[in-house]
Amino acid sequence: MIRQGRRPSVRSVAASLLVAMLHAVSADASLGINEFMASNSNFLKDPQGQYDDWVEIHNPDRWPVDLAGMYLTDDLSAPTKWRFPADQPQLTSIQRDGYLVIWLDGDVADTGLHASFALDSMGDQIALFDADGTLVDLVNFDEQRPNITYGRPVSAPETWGHLVVPTPGGPNTAAYEGMLGEMEFSRSRGFYTEPFAVTITAGTPDALVFYTTDGSSPLDNDRGIPTGRPYTGPIPVSTTTCLRAVAFKPDWIPSNVNTQTYLFLDDVIRQPSNPPGWPTNWGHTSTGDYEMDPDVVDDPRYRDTIRDDLQSVATLSLATDRDNWFGSNGQGIYLRGELDERPVSAELIAPGEEEGFQINCAVMIVGGSSTGRWKMDKLSIL
Repeated sequence: MIRQGRRPSVRSVAASLLVAMLHAVSADASLGINEFMASNSNFLKDPQGQYDDWVEIHNPDRWPVDLAGMYLTDDLSAPTKWRFPADQPQLTSIQRDGYLVIWLDGDVADTGLHASFALDSMGDQIALFDADGTLVDLVNFDEQRPNITYGRPVSAPETWGHLVVPTPGGPNTAAYEGMLGEMEFSRSRGFYTEPFAVTITAGTPDALVFYTTDGSSPLDNDRGIPTGRPYTGPIPVSTTTCLRAVAFKPDWIPSNVNTQTYLFLDDVIRQPSNPPGWPTNWGHTSTGDYEMDPDVVDDPRYRDTIRDDLQSVATLSLATDRDNWFGSNGQGIYLRGELDERPVSAELIAPGEEEGFQINCAVMIVGGSSTGRWKMDKLSIL
């Protein structure tokens, strides 16, 4: 005799269907990559407090989806590079018309979703694969700018563009019209002995150029607006000068801030120990001292060759707003008790015919402690 089983309740059937739908992701689903940031310098921190790359997956369907067992990669020849956890639906599920952010930092042991790779901001790719190895979505991209996302604009989701406002975990915004090209300077960074004038040419028609000569940035990155002086013609240079410039055009991504430092060695070796406008104390018992050591500059063994000596080795120029070094009330990087980073332009001026470089990055003071940085007069910069 065959006993008839209990008829399943409507609730249990619904629950079973929901479980099935959570795991039913196929290549023809509209699930896909929606937005990513490949150069996150100070926009969004991961749960561990680090500024890492990230990518956002969007589920535009009417049903929740669980990405358990699917894969993310930055290399199509290695489609299974990183696998979504199979046993953490609280992390891998996306509700209907929902979004999921995955950190791309290689820190797979950290809490949260951390893929085993990071992106190359100079150009890379991101691919999403189904658990059976079927390609679900793919995006290839060129050079990315810091803190600007690349994604599907709200007005044209079938296309890709740089978005005006990053929106991790939410609907995308409109896209910029384009990215401004790099500027050209008539004089390159290096050592000079005679006055000259610098002309700057924007790389994109109708773009305006703004500049500074005091080391500060000509662009407010937080607000995306220029803060330097408008460029109207050749800029005279007759003394050691840190020229920083940016090209700007409404509704376009500004150019990178380009820095060209022009060094006049007579200024360098005779720089005063207490230049006007600079702090006289570095948060320590000793007074501030900005000059080259007179015992070296005036030594008969070196004074006649010191200019050639300085040009025979690589020179590193770090440029930033004065307050980033020595801010008021002890808030500059050199005066604070705890470690923190400040944005700088780093230029390497190579000796002879060797080629140097310039990059926008960050530095921090290392050594000492939160209760007393000054264990010695010399502090290192990382």
